[in-house]
Amino acid sequence: MDKVLERNRREFLSLILLLVFLASLIIIPWSKGVINSGGFEMALRMLGSMPRLDLSLETIMLAIEALWTTFSYALIAVSIAILFAMILAMLAAGVLIKSSLVRLTARIIIGFLRAIHELVWAWMFVAAIGLNPLAGIFAL
Repeated sequence: MDKVLERNRREFLSLILLLVFLASLIIIPWSKGVINSGGFEMALRMLGSMPRLDLSLETIMLAIEALWTTFSYALIAVSIAILFAMILAMLAAGVLIKSSLVRLTARIIIGFLRAIHELVWAWMFVAAIGLNPLAGIFAL
């Protein structure tokens, strides 16, 4: 009996979600520029330029420099994250301090940090400190 109720509830929820989706398609004012009319031409231009790669020494050196910068920022971010993670893990496990309040607080902080996706952290830090590598380090 419970399986039948559960199946009916899922079907009802699926029907509601489908109706909300269809209603949203009807409600959206499609004539007010929701769809980019120049997007298809832009995609064709991008696809057409892909075979013509610029493999000059200047471009390759610029790519290597950007790759090194990205790698160094990622290494800094991971190093800081490992340091904070080890401290929080030891506090959450009760290795350093046996207090249950400290353990609970550390676990709440860990749960909070893990509950928010990295992209959300990145958006928040970009809004707070601007579009620079430091925002990426803090986000990771």
